[in-house]
Amino acid sequence: MNFGLHIGYSCVVSFYHKEIHRSDMSSAARKGRQFHTSGCAKLMEVNVLSKMSYGMYILSSKYRDRSSACVVDACIQAGSDPNKVLVSVMHKNFTRKVIEKSGVFCLAILAENCPFEVIKHFGYQSSKNVDKFDGLTTFTDINGVPCLLSYVCASISVRVTDIIDIGSHTVFIGKVKDQKLLTNAMPMTYAYYQANVKPKDLGKSADADKKIVAWRCTVCGFVYNDPVLPDDYLCPVCGQPSSDFVPVYE
Repeated sequence: MNFGLHIGYSCVVSFYHKEIHRSDMSSAARKGRQFHTSGCAKLMEVNVLSKMSYGMYILSSKYRDRSSACVVDACIQAGSDPNKVLVSVMHKNFTRKVIEKSGVFCLAILAENCPFEVIKHFGYQSSKNVDKFDGLTTFTDINGVPCLLSYVCASISVRVTDIIDIGSHTVFIGKVKDQKLLTNAMPMTYAYYQANVKPKDLGKSADADKKIVAWRCTVCGFVYNDPVLPDDYLCPVCGQPSSDFVPVYE
């Protein structure tokens, strides 16, 4: 290590330790913070993953005569020469199985004017049981995959080049075969969805005639087996907050 850098690093670590011990540790602990001092002190917020930024997309694919679609938020551009995108899909998701068989998918980038009913339609039921495109305005992309046309900024058609199993999710990396700008509307972010689109009382207004026995994550299907769901609870599988859980009745 460079001597000058070593001196600077030691001073910073020493100062950081002093500041940590000088602060009200019990107060910080009450706020849900944990302190780790192995080599260098680190401050970790319990809900830090919920601060990451995401978009909102309709992910679709088709294998033979069977189409499938779902709502995803974990998607990024993964390369530029050639253009590649990466999308992470819950392992239990039916669309994941269709993409693995077809090797192609389409991403529809949702606009801020997309109503909750559309997101609910694509995200709160399985393509295994229903044709989600039936009766909707769609187009067929270069790979033969149906893509939502309404409330969409743009679409990206992809052919899969790599598949990575990361446990709870499957990551698909693919080469962009086509891309279409459909409107100049602002793309919806996950934060915008939570603040302006998703009903504030979703899943929290229990039926007076029914007894809640558990809570189910609407994103990955994980079930929290307790009638009382903490407000600060995060799904241990996909990291979604308690606002994305709905009650399971007796």
